[in-house]
Amino acid sequence: MIRRPFILATSLCSALALTACPGPAPRPTTQPTMASKGARKPPQTATKVDPWAKAKLIEAPEPVPAQALKLPPVKRFKLRNGLSGLALPDDQLPLVSVRLTLPVGSIDDPADRVGLADFTAMMLRQGAAGMSAERISQRVDAAGARLSVSPGYEITTITCRAQAKDLDLCLEMVSALVSRPTFPKKEMAQVTRSLEGEVRSDRDDPSMLVAKHFYNLLYGDDHPAGRPLTLGSIAAVKRKDLQRFFATYYRPQGAVLAVSGAVDIKTLDKRVARRFRRWRKGKRPPRKAVTVKSPGPGLKVLLIDKPDLTQSFFMIGHAGVNLRHADRDALRLVDYVLGGGGFSSRLMKVVRSKGGKTYGISSAFYAHEADGLFRVRSSTRNAELWRTLELARGELQRVRKEPPTAAELVAAKGKLAGGYAIRFKTGDQLAAALSLAQVRGLGDRYVSELPLRIQRLEVSTVAAAAKKHVKPGALVLAVVGKGSVVAPLLDKAKVRYERIDYLAPISAKARRRAKESIVISPAEAK
Repeated sequence: MIRRPFILATSLCSALALTACPGPAPRPTTQPTMASKGARKPPQTATKVDPWAKAKLIEAPEPVPAQALKLPPVKRFKLRNGLSGLALPDDQLPLVSVRLTLPVGSIDDPADRVGLADFTAMMLRQGAAGMSAERISQRVDAAGARLSVSPGYEITTITCRAQAKDLDLCLEMVSALVSRPTFPKKEMAQVTRSLEGEVRSDRDDPSMLVAKHFYNLLYGDDHPAGRPLTLGSIAAVKRKDLQRFFATYYRPQGAVLAVSGAVDIKTLDKRVARRFRRWRKGKRPPRKAVTVKSPGPGLKVLLIDKPDLTQSFFMIGHAGVNLRHADRDALRLVDYVLGGGGFSSRLMKVVRSKGGKTYGISSAFYAHEADGLFRVRSSTRNAELWRTLELARGELQRVRKEPPTAAELVAAKGKLAGGYAIRFKTGDQLAAALSLAQVRGLGDRYVSELPLRIQRLEVSTVAAAAKKHVKPGALVLAVVGKGSVVAPLLDKAKVRYERIDYLAPISAKARRRAKESIVISPAEAK
């Protein structure tokens, strides 16, 4: 539908205070002048009137004061097999959500079976408890429910959402997936194709390709986060690998089942116990803490040459902090001011608004159980890559020397602390946060008191965190761009770098092995 500009502007003004919108500009007037008979009248000039001179513009509202998140009554229970449960009743809608959070993910992949955790999770829905993938879909679809499995780096979640009357169906389905999966061979081919398609599509998506190279460059091949998914690692997965991985890591101990919505909490624990009685307990091996190593002083650069690109995509960063680090909350504020706050962030103002180098640039601190990372990502014209990097690195240096000001922190706290409760619009969203906190051993207060912790942070504390954890002098940089344009820029800047083709292995070890395996004749060597 095409909207007329005049009508749109009028409707906007009528919705606001009248003093906020100017009236029509007055017509220019001139005063008559005395002139001699027959004399030519002097040209008359119109008086310029600024229609906004007396207008009262709308001012930004005061930030919302931080308050602890008010948690509704939460019923907790624990089954004999070790599974923990929590219930969040909410009768506003006749709906229920069943969410199982498990402490298993790609961090648990064996070094020679990268992708095994994802493969296992994707196979759960392909057959369980004597039901085929088609039968599972038929039962779920017939009830208008949704059943999904979402694997991650450290956590895997299984969720089922349905009408309140179909709660038992959701409990049955989630229980079947984690207690009696069948891993049918005929369905493995479909999952294999899906994972292979992901690998191939990432090669043609520069934003994904640069991320995978960045993680490998930062973490290395000896860290689970640095090992890339490859066609070879997918092909290496056999059915017995899936069964062994499932038997090892899919255990009720440490997992949390959260049920939210229109549920009867008086009978819920019995209904859950009846459905999950087949899920046997067992020991899950402890995770080996493999921390990311600092890249060391200087700038370590990897240029991935993709000749058809008109833009360069880059990620630059270094190691970060873990989930329980004392500066974790302070770094939330540092990141919001630096590059996580959208158009109000420093990076966006300098690199996009003033520099005109990109449409968007952002920063982020990612915290895991044992380690974390800090990164800045963006894209720009190939010829502008180095200048864009200089501007971004300049802001990393500035946030240390000129840390977030009191005014910047007021805005950041207003967003992160004052607007915190808006994130939890449904009981399922709150159940997800509480489940995740419990699986990670953080507790409910970690969720509910986050706004208060952020609000209490002083300018000096945030400044100290910025100075300690933002390290512009020790960075790794991955760039996917047109090598014939980008390489001369790096040469001119006297930066050492490794240049590879975009089809080359992401793994640094694999690239070295490929070079070592090349055998040439004496004539070719000459």
